[in-house]
Amino acid sequence: MNKIIYRKCKTKKLLPAIRLMSASINHLRRQTGKEPFRWQINETPPFVVHLQKTDSDTFYCAYSGDRIVGFAGAIVRGRQWHLAWLFVHPKYQDKGIGRKLLDKVWRDGRNMTHSLCTFAFNTQAIGLYSKFGMAPLSSLPWMKADPAKMKPIKATG
Repeated sequence: MNKIIYRKCKTKKLLPAIRLMSASINHLRRQTGKEPFRWQINETPPFVVHLQKTDSDTFYCAYSGDRIVGFAGAIVRGRQWHLAWLFVHPKYQDKGIGRKLLDKVWRDGRNMTHSLCTFAFNTQAIGLYSKFGMAPLSSLPWMKADPAKMKPIKATG
């Protein structure tokens, strides 16, 4: 294994990072007996590009050679810090990469509050987050809708 290098994640590296996120989620789903999501990711979602631009100091990628093996992004608004993403390629997990990425994006200070959302079955991540003082507070319901029955909203411009 190459030495792991940590760098701020540039816009052009977001697509490989989002693909890594997809692979990591599906690996976790398979490990816990769930069907993988059938995502086809051909471009970086615009909201991810927006968040990376507005919070570029808290978006980091971990590299092994030229390959992205980890990705973390946090959003900071005033005194609120929110972990939007933290994913490590399954072959690189349990090597401290997630913790190092979390160290890179973590922001703390007087009256700072911290939040994130993760799957309840993601016990490895919950263990890591608890080391940073973040403990589970509540469950979020999983909701599903039939797209054919949804009314499209009008563009706001």
